[in-house]
Amino acid sequence: MHRLPAAVKAPPSQLALAVVVCLLTLVALARSETYRSPEPPQRPLRAAAPGPQPQAVRALRQGETIELNRASPGDLLLLPGVGPKLAQRIAEERTRRHGFATLEELRAVKGIGPAKLAQLRPLLRVEALEIEQPRGGQAHGEIERLERSVAEHEDGPGAQAEHQLAPH
Repeated sequence: MHRLPAAVKAPPSQLALAVVVCLLTLVALARSETYRSPEPPQRPLRAAAPGPQPQAVRALRQGETIELNRASPGDLLLLPGVGPKLAQRIAEERTRRHGFATLEELRAVKGIGPAKLAQLRPLLRVEALEIEQPRGGQAHGEIERLERSVAEHEDGPGAQAEHQLAPH
């Protein structure tokens, strides 16, 4: 005949209590930090791309064009076929050139070929670039100062000596 271990001979209520204690111990171990599997590393959040300006959205809705030299990368995202990378390349090329003089200059941007330019042409415009000029008084004063400097150099003591030595 087979002999049962002493634990089996215990009353059923004690066996049930032992099972409950064992289960609670396992749950506690599973929830503890030391036995928890490491969480996957979290990726850093990317900065949100700037959105379009309200006036650009309004212009396109009304069938108007966007001014290329003033458009933000977010405004450029409104254009068909222009994603974040292409919008960034357009903005970088604009900065490098100090603005676009014509729409044809967009062809220098990687990703814009003849077909893409034809698609964008009805939606964009390029206004004349404003070159910052010195104020009238400053420019005029600077020219006068330079003219005086040249005149003093030509009419100085050394210049008179050269004129006296030179045959007439």
